[in-house]
Amino acid sequence: MRTLKMLMVVSFVAAFVYGLIGGPAVLSADEDSELEKAMKPIGEKMKALKQTVAMGKNVGVKENAEYIAANVGKAKDHEPPINKDRKAEIPALADEAIAAAKALAAAEGTPDVKAKFFALGNSCKKCHDIFQPEE
Repeated sequence: MRTLKMLMVVSFVAAFVYGLIGGPAVLSADEDSELEKAMKPIGEKMKALKQTVAMGKNVGVKENAEYIAANVGKAKDHEPPINKDRKAEIPALADEAIAAAKALAAAEGTPDVKAKFFALGNSCKKCHDIFQPEE
């Protein structure tokens, strides 16, 4: 039992030091990456948009869509939690989402809102499919 405890302590210290000297960071299942933290408010805005669109409204989307357009570019500044070798894809995916969010904002009050919302959701999904860890 004492040997097991010692092995656990040594393993913890080694992992800690390895992280300090630049080893890859490993997140616990409950810890969000910086990218995920930056994107959480955008997810909340998408939920609000989804509710609006689900009620059949074509007004009340502009503010949330503009927020998404203004902030989704933050994804470019962060290391993805998985598939780090595909990080170079993030700028184009973010630009696609920005364009889709701007199109949705511009569609405020028109029958195009639902289609523009789905286009934005699809652009978000492309990035999520690559970079969002399984929950």
